[in-house]
Amino acid sequence: MARGRPAMGLTRRLARCAARRAHVLLVEAPGFWVVRAQTEHRLRVRGWCVAESPADADVLAICGTPGPELNEAIDRVWDQMPGPRVRVELPDSSAVESALHRAAMQLAEVEVHRRDARERAQSPELNGNDHGEHEHQEHHATNHGEHEHHQHGNHGEHEHHQHGNHVEHEHTEHNARSRGKPEHTDHSAHQHMHHGGMDMAPAGIALAEGGDDRDGLEMDVLHLRLGPVLRYWPAGLVVRCSLQGDVLTQAETWIADREVGDHVPPPGPRAHLAARHCDHVVDLLALAAWPGAAAIARRARDELLGEADAGHAASLLDTLHSKLRRSPTLRWSLRDVASLTPEDCKTLELPTALAGDCYDRLLAQVDMARHALTTGPSGVAAAATGVFDAVPGLVSGLDVGAARLVIASLGIDTTPHPGGRYG
Repeated sequence: MARGRPAMGLTRRLARCAARRAHVLLVEAPGFWVVRAQTEHRLRVRGWCVAESPADADVLAICGTPGPELNEAIDRVWDQMPGPRVRVELPDSSAVESALHRAAMQLAEVEVHRRDARERAQSPELNGNDHGEHEHQEHHATNHGEHEHHQHGNHGEHEHHQHGNHVEHEHTEHNARSRGKPEHTDHSAHQHMHHGGMDMAPAGIALAEGGDDRDGLEMDVLHLRLGPVLRYWPAGLVVRCSLQGDVLTQAETWIADREVGDHVPPPGPRAHLAARHCDHVVDLLALAAWPGAAAIARRARDELLGEADAGHAASLLDTLHSKLRRSPTLRWSLRDVASLTPEDCKTLELPTALAGDCYDRLLAQVDMARHALTTGPSGVAAAATGVFDAVPGLVSGLDVGAARLVIASLGIDTTPHPGGRYG
């Protein structure tokens, strides 16, 4: 027996075993949310997991056709992934299953990964403007609770540090919130931090600089941007802001490749419109650390996209709505976060369905999903541009976690529409 062959055989067997439980980092291009949602469904069927960060990922799956700006962010994400790593493209729904099969086969190719390890750069290139592509912190907020499931470690799809002091919460991810606005700060998603005009330490790590706060006292100020690759986040959305203490200030928003994007999908059936609302509900409930309720919304979404019995999906939505209304803890967690009056909506050119706080908007999204099955699209899509333009004013003055809750509650759709309008 040739020297080294037994070890090589063991390595191949271990690689094939690891490929059975691959962790996939999803990147969604604007306009391709259906591809991403169907990919999530196929991952669960395979027993694979959605990765929360590049460090946790084996596979980088690009859903749709990204433009140059998003491609640049994707390349930085790819540089941060440890080996063995595989990159696949899913241009449309028909490519999902074959791409995942190809990824499973490539993960087991030991020699390819050894060659990749020898040839790749030892560390991602850093410069003064782009750093820490995925240094997103997720401290899901609350000191109280009704969640049913406490997690202190890695479980299922949430393979990041999770611990908290909830009493009955279904699921707790760094939940530590004072009464008032939630402090949801994600440690493990894919928050892009880009720093400009800041002091730089060795290795290009950005340091905070001094600045006056609202009381005239000097505090550290960190310039960063959230997106465009971030889980439970509108595809391609970028929020550039300054973090002063734990408060976001000077927020600006744009959509990656907004000027070059030309994929305008045709109007979908009513079931797809309802599924889109369910998808927004999944985002908000996941960020609020309610995985049980999020799973119900996800099942309804997948059944609607799979053209299954719409009656069963409607039953799931009724169950979800009742569950959310009965929870005083969820109501307390999301109350008074970015409250909007009907007059505010009129001033900001927002649909009246977005009036209220995050809790009200959560229930409204479920209602819109139920109504979409019978009456067609809601008025939110018609006022999409107004929703996008209102984001900076709504998130300024909030902590990162609360800002993410607000953005999720708005149900922003970055899919291009005729005339260049976005959600």
